[in-house]
Amino acid sequence: MTLKKRVMETENQRQRRGRVWDTLRRVAHELEGLNVPYAVVGALALQHHGLLGRSTQDVDLLVQSTADLSLIHDRLIGRGFARQAPGSRHLRDEVTRVRVEFLLGGEFPGDGRPKPVAFPAPSAVSERADDGLSIINLRSLIELKLASARSAPHRIKDRRRTRSDPHAASAAGFRRESSSIREGRLRRARPAAFTRH
Repeated sequence: MTLKKRVMETENQRQRRGRVWDTLRRVAHELEGLNVPYAVVGALALQHHGLLGRSTQDVDLLVQSTADLSLIHDRLIGRGFARQAPGSRHLRDEVTRVRVEFLLGGEFPGDGRPKPVAFPAPSAVSERADDGLSIINLRSLIELKLASARSAPHRIKDRRRTRSDPHAASAAGFRRESSSIREGRLRRARPAAFTRH
């Protein structure tokens, strides 16, 4: 993608337009038709909550189970979507070329290894946006981003995004310890919606 196209895509995404948002709306429409609960997570959720000013190249969706994922694959593969790679759970929109990544409730963020925070059921942490999309609430999003950053060094951007915005931390119910939020010392009780392991 050329620099000019990237700049245009970034501006479009700020206004909830562009190829990534188009792909999200197409997939969400199909999930609604299947009655599959989902929550938008990742960079699009950060954009929704006003915490990310750059564009993203993919759609991240939280779904409940492998059974739901099978329904999604049966509905979408061959109808404008294809697997990202043979055997992959992730899809690619054949029109926009946008990647759609699926996270499953009960799995662990970051490196996938067991930890105190697991991906919750989408219905327990989602809220409806004005346009009808089901998006993870801010508190849950920040907790998952921090868990991801702590356990996967390649996800260090998650730590920077969630720690660098004091408004985001306070809006999500985190409180400061004696040091600054930028140093990453955020604490709060885990909400009941998260699976404990």
